[in-house]
Amino acid sequence: MELKTLNNLEELNTSSNTYFNLVNNLLLRVQKPGQYLGIELGHLVENETGRLGAGNGRREQKKELKKWAEAKVRTALIYPDLYELGMSTFGTKILYQVINSHPDFLCDRAYAPMKDMEKLLRAEKLSLWGWESFEPLNNFDLLGFSLSYELSYTNVLNILELSHLKVFSKDRKEIFPLIFAGGPATFNPEPMSDFIDFFIIGDGEEVIIEVLEIIREAKCRGVPMVRPKDELLCRLAQIQGIYVPKFYEVDPNENYLPKPVSLLNPVSEKIKKRAVSLTNSNQPTTGPVSYLSSIQDRQVLEIRRGCDRGCRFCQAGYVCLPVRERTLNELIKLSRDALKNSGYDEYSLLSLSASDYTKLHELTISLNSCHAPKGISLSMPSQRIDRFDLRIANELNTIRKSGITLAPEAGTERLRKVINKGLKEEDIKKAIENVYDSGFHHVKLYFMIGLPTETTKDLDGIIDLLKWAQNLSKEKNKKPLNITCTISTFVPKAFTPFQWFSQNSTNEFQEKINYLKQKVREHKLRTVKLNYTDPKVALLEAVMSRGDREVSKLIYAAYKKGAKFDAWDECLNIDTWHKAAKEINFDLNYEATKYREVGSTCPWDIIDTGLLKEFLIEEYNKALNTVETLPCTENKCHACGVCFKLNLVNEVTENKSDNNKFVRTINRTQGLEFIRPSLKLQAQSSKVEIIHTKTGDLRFISHLDVQRLFERALRRDDIPVAYTCGFNPRVKMQWLLPLPLFYESNYEIMYLELVEKISDLDLQIMLNKQLPPEIQLKSVKSINLSKKMPNVANIKFLYKVLTTKPDLWEKYICETKTAIESFQAQNSLVQTTKEIDIRRNVELIEILNFKPLEFKLELLGNTRAEIVLSYLMGQLYKIKDFQIEPNNWPLNWKITKKMVIEKEGKNEIINYI
Repeated sequence: MELKTLNNLEELNTSSNTYFNLVNNLLLRVQKPGQYLGIELGHLVENETGRLGAGNGRREQKKELKKWAEAKVRTALIYPDLYELGMSTFGTKILYQVINSHPDFLCDRAYAPMKDMEKLLRAEKLSLWGWESFEPLNNFDLLGFSLSYELSYTNVLNILELSHLKVFSKDRKEIFPLIFAGGPATFNPEPMSDFIDFFIIGDGEEVIIEVLEIIREAKCRGVPMVRPKDELLCRLAQIQGIYVPKFYEVDPNENYLPKPVSLLNPVSEKIKKRAVSLTNSNQPTTGPVSYLSSIQDRQVLEIRRGCDRGCRFCQAGYVCLPVRERTLNELIKLSRDALKNSGYDEYSLLSLSASDYTKLHELTISLNSCHAPKGISLSMPSQRIDRFDLRIANELNTIRKSGITLAPEAGTERLRKVINKGLKEEDIKKAIENVYDSGFHHVKLYFMIGLPTETTKDLDGIIDLLKWAQNLSKEKNKKPLNITCTISTFVPKAFTPFQWFSQNSTNEFQEKINYLKQKVREHKLRTVKLNYTDPKVALLEAVMSRGDREVSKLIYAAYKKGAKFDAWDECLNIDTWHKAAKEINFDLNYEATKYREVGSTCPWDIIDTGLLKEFLIEEYNKALNTVETLPCTENKCHACGVCFKLNLVNEVTENKSDNNKFVRTINRTQGLEFIRPSLKLQAQSSKVEIIHTKTGDLRFISHLDVQRLFERALRRDDIPVAYTCGFNPRVKMQWLLPLPLFYESNYEIMYLELVEKISDLDLQIMLNKQLPPEIQLKSVKSINLSKKMPNVANIKFLYKVLTTKPDLWEKYICETKTAIESFQAQNSLVQTTKEIDIRRNVELIEILNFKPLEFKLELLGNTRAEIVLSYLMGQLYKIKDFQIEPNNWPLNWKITKKMVIEKEGKNEIINYI
C-alpha cells in the first residue's frame, strides 16, 4: 500500500480511515497486531479499503465476498474476550456461515481488543470496528454478543462504550444497531437484561434468519411507526426463542421473576427455547482461519449435540436436550470439506460427551482412514471413564502422541452417585492402567470440590486415587506416569437439580484446596501437578449465574470501577467487585451461599427449556439419597418434559434404548471401509529452494505464523511433503533467517522437502493459488537433496528503509548525515543493553533519497536493521527539539528486505537477485 502521512485525519470513524489508522498507526504500537487485520484465510466480507484481503486472493475464489453496500441487513457477531479465544468459538462460526450463506445478509466479526489497543482507541476517539469490513460497529444493524461465560459480562459493556454506544438499552434511542445476545449463559438472561435489547434462547441457526428477515422487511418498508423501536422489538418477540426484557418487569414478591407488563406489547409469559437437528448447514466447512495461533487451533467437528447422562451439576447437559447426532457418512464428508478448505493439521470431535456417540469406534477408524495418511491428527475432549476404549485411544495416538484426559469428577463412589456420574472405583483405576499400559505417559484427571454433601472423606478419595496412579510405575517397573490433576470449584447453575443448593464460601473452598495441597506434599506425589480454580472466580460466577435483574447494577458498578477481563487470573481484582457491591448495598458472599428453598421460583424461570420443575426436584432428592438416573437414550424415558413439551425427539445413529418412543434412529451408515491408517513418512525424494515475498498487511504476523500459513497451504492442495520422524511429525521446511515482525520482504528463502517429484513451475502455480497475495512465490528451483542452508554468518542482507514521517526529517538531514558518518567511523559499538557489537556487521549505510528520507543498509548475518536505526535515532534524540523517540522504530520506518548475497571468503557471489 502506498505510504501516507498520519497528519490531518478527518472523519475517523469510516471504514477506510479505520483501516488507514490501523495499518499506519495503531498496529505499529500494540501486541499481536495480526489479530486485528480481519483478512484471514476464508473470511467472507469484502472491505472498502481497496485491498482484496489475504486468503481471498486465490485464483480460484469459490465464494464471492459479501459487499457492505449490497447487503440488506448487516450483522456483527462479537465475542467479548480476546481474539485468540473468540476464533475458537464454535457457535459463532456456525452463525457466521449461516448468515453469510443468505444472499441479503452480511455477517462480520469483532472481539474485545487487548488493553493496549483499547487505550489507543480511547485516546484517538476511534470506534471499535467490524474486523473484515472495517466499518465502525455503530454502523451495523445488529450487534450480537456470544455469552459463554459470566465473567465476560463487563467486557460487553466495555465493547459497547468502545463502539460509541450507550451501555443501557433504555438509553439507546436509535433503532439501530439492535443489541442481542445468545450462548450458554443466556439461559439465565436476567443479569444482562438491562444492557441487551433481545436474547436468543437455545440454538440460533434458524432463529437468527427469522430475526434478520423481520429486520429486512422493516428497513425496506420504511413506513414511520409510532414507537418504531418498540414495535420492531415486539415483532421480534413473537418469534419462538426471542426474549425482549423491556417488555417484562420483575416481581420482587416472586424472587424477581420477570412478567409481561403491557397489553400494547403482547408477549409470552415464558420463552420457549429453540432446538434444531444437526445438518450440513450447521457444521462450518468454510470460514476464517486465523494466521495467529488460537486457543483451539484446529478444525472442530460437532458429532453430537445434547447429553442425556444427567450429571446433576452440568447445566449444558440439561438445557441442550434432546440428544442429536450426525451419521458417519455425513461426518466423513464434512470433515473432508472442512479440512480441505482450512488446511489444519488437527481436528477434534465436539460433543458434551463424545464417548457416548453411538458409533464412536467406527467413526474414529473411518476418520483416520481419510486423514491420517496426510499427517492430520484426531483429538477428543475428556472421555468418560466407563466408556474408555483402548482402540479409540490408539486411534488418537496415530499421528501425534498426546495425553489422555479423564474426568472422575469426585473422589468417592458415594459422591459420584450424588452427582449422577455413575463411575465405580475399579472403572477409574482400570482406565488409568489401560492408558499407562498403552504407552501414554501423561494423563489429565479432573475433579470438582464443593459438591453437595461433600465431606473430608471425598477429598481423601482424590488423594488416594492420585497415590494409586503414581505407584503404578513401581508396580510395573516402568517410566513414571505424569499426572495433571485439575481441581475446579462447584458452582450451582440454573436448570440443574443443584440450582437450589448453596455454594461453598470462598474460605471453605480455600480450606479444601489447602487440604489437598498439603496431602500431595505429605504423600510426596512428585509426579502430580495440582491445578485449581481460584475460589474468587467461583464467587463471582455463582452470583451472576444465579442472579436476577438487580445483578445488572453490580455488573455496571464493577465495570465503572475498572473490572474487565475477569476470566483472566492476572486481570481479576476481587476487591473491585466487593467495593462495587458495597456501593449498591449488595453482599457477594451472601448471594453466593444463601439458602434457596427446593422447588422455589427462580428469576430464570422466564425461560422454558422444556424441563419440568418436578423432574428437577426429583433429581435433587435422588442426589440426597445417592440414587442414580440412567441415560434415556440407552434405557427408558425419564419424563423430564423436553421431548413432549417441545415436540422433539432424540436422534441417534443406533437406538440402544428400552422402547423409548422419544428416541429415533437416523440413517445408518452403509459401505464404510475400516482401514488401518498410516502416515506416509517415506524418505524424501526431492528438495526445492523457494523464494517468496512477505509484504503489505502480513508484515503484522510473525515468522511462526508464516510457517503455519505455508503448512496449511501445502495441505489444502495435497502437495506431497516430507515429514520429520519425531514425536510429533512436522513438515520438513526451513528458512534462511526468520523475518522479524513489521518487516516486509521481497526475498525470503526457504527449503522444502517432498516425497514425490513435482515440477518447479507446477509447484509455484499450485502454492500461489493457496497463498494470500502478500505472500507469493517468486521462484521455485530444484536443488540437491544433500544441499544445506548456507551459514547465515556468511550472508549479506540488503534492506531499504523509508521514513513514514518525511516532514519531521527535513530539518535534520545534516545531523542525520553526521550521525551516519560518525557511526561508520567507529571500529566497534557495543550496545550495553544486549552486549552486542552493532558496528561489526554493518557494511554500509547510505542515504538514497532525502525527500522522503530513504536509506540503504547492508548487514551481515542476523543483525537486525531496527537496532542500527534505533542507535542513529538515539544520537539525534540528544538534539533538544528532536521529536522522534528512538524506540518507536515501527512508527518511523518501513523496512524492506530487497536482496540476499552469499559471501565466500573475500568474494561476493550474488546467488539471489
